[in-house]
Amino acid sequence: MKFFIDTADIGTDGLQLIADVVQIYNAYPDFETQVLVASVRHPIHVIEAAKMGADVATLPPSVLRQMFNHPAARERLGRVPGRLGQDGAINSLMMML
Repeated sequence: MKFFIDTADIGTDGLQLIADVVQIYNAYPDFETQVLVASVRHPIHVIEAAKMGADVATLPPSVLRQMFNHPAARERLGRVPGRLGQDGAINSLMMML
């Protein structure tokens, strides 16, 4: 597992760095490693890093909450009958965070 500093703080494109690192490790399948994206600050960065092939991400609880608290998810869960509907499932998840 490799760790990388928050490149946004030094004016570098962190997502491009992740893409480059994943591409390099994919070129050498004999090296067993995982790419860890640390201190993710926005939900879209979690999604982009996953699409690029990152294996693990660390993020603050506020970002995780944002990922669960999406208007489309709330609207769709509102259609589910019973305890899961009417924000019940999202509220239960949010209480665990």
